[in-house]
Amino acid sequence: MNNFEYKKDYQKSSSLTLIPLLILALLSWTLNERVTFSLTEDVRVYITLIVRVFCLGLFSVSVSLLIPSTYRILQLTITSLSYVVLVFLLTKFSPQSTSAPIVCVLAAISSSFGLLPNFNSSFSKDKSSLIESIVIACILPILIFSTLLISINIINNFIELYFTKELGNSPTSFVFVPLYICLQIFGHHYELNEIASIMYSKHYLSAFTNAVVLTALFSLPAIVFTRIFFSYKKTRLFVITLTCFCILCNSIGACLSISLLILLIIFPSSFFILLCTSSILFFISYNLNVAEIVSISNLYNFDTNLSLLNLDNEIFESRLLQSLALILPPFLFCILNFWKKDKEMQKKEREGINNIGYKVNNKSIDELQLLALIRSLGGLSNFEIIRVFDGKIFIKIVDLNAVSNSTLNLLIKRRLQFDRVKKIYVLDFATRANFFANRLKLLTTSEFNIHNNGVNLEDSLNLRSK
Repeated sequence: MNNFEYKKDYQKSSSLTLIPLLILALLSWTLNERVTFSLTEDVRVYITLIVRVFCLGLFSVSVSLLIPSTYRILQLTITSLSYVVLVFLLTKFSPQSTSAPIVCVLAAISSSFGLLPNFNSSFSKDKSSLIESIVIACILPILIFSTLLISINIINNFIELYFTKELGNSPTSFVFVPLYICLQIFGHHYELNEIASIMYSKHYLSAFTNAVVLTALFSLPAIVFTRIFFSYKKTRLFVITLTCFCILCNSIGACLSISLLILLIIFPSSFFILLCTSSILFFISYNLNVAEIVSISNLYNFDTNLSLLNLDNEIFESRLLQSLALILPPFLFCILNFWKKDKEMQKKEREGINNIGYKVNNKSIDELQLLALIRSLGGLSNFEIIRVFDGKIFIKIVDLNAVSNSTLNLLIKRRLQFDRVKKIYVLDFATRANFFANRLKLLTTSEFNIHNNGVNLEDSLNLRSK
């Protein structure tokens, strides 16, 4: 298969990248102490560690297959070797993160970008360019690995420095909830786990743990599920698969980290909504004084034992908090989506008027503003009643769909006001209101008006011919 075929099948193949993670989830459930009770704890931990490292390695290889490359076998070889080497380095620099080596996954995948084909030329490369690509592919993982570890170390130092008992007893400590979720992406949340258990007061600690666990188990699947209805047909299968994965596997630390990572890279706006939701849940949990759903010692360090969750609590406040964890993400997503669409429409309307060759705003000459005003309101035939009072023009419109609100906002100094029911627009032109109103009335009563029905006018002008 050539590189162009990879581009064509990209969306279909992206769903297959989640298969190694589904295998990881299945084996993690199988190795649970309630299933494999015959195994000793040390053996179970050792086997689980091998399974996680191996399945995440498969995931990094499967993702690299989505990246086009002229040298596919070389690409897979470098990705695999990079992952193995980086896992050994991780055991030296951060042994606690070995159970969820997400940093190694990201760094290993980055090696594929050194072997990208040059679509502007032939696919055949000379020997020197091949050596150069191999060197880049080998250096990139080390650079990404080092950068991520240094960045995480800086964040941890910041937490140790500023997370004091005074901060742990104040509402400002909500910032550590989204910060904890960000650290979960890389499996480096254990330090914040320990500090929070010491510095937080009892009520704030309950709010912290409730916000984190409900964001992972309820809000994350809810926001991904909502994206199904707003995604394109080509990406819908991947989003549906990701939703199922989030519902089934988010109690497993490594799977949760991958889910958050995918959301951050592919749907950054949804990830931002998720962080906002976690902060809101923190305040709601604190104000409702909801009991601790899970102890902080069981908070993804490195999995959550679902049997220890207090989710079946019939107390109203607890039920309300769980319901809000499901409702808030879709609600915030819909608001953000409609706001973005409205901004895009306004931008297109502004571009439309600018394509004429000039830009019209409230600083343009009066005659030019008058022409833009008529056009923005749908033409003279769209006027029904024109009135002027206290520096404002009141215009009753025939068809609201013919009006361009974004262009009108450029022409007036203050916020546009309109009544959709009565179909009346209020335009604040201050001292120039009489000028524009008189010109509009004159034009609508002119013999050049193509409509014979005329327009209902107020305060008609007394024109005298010389």
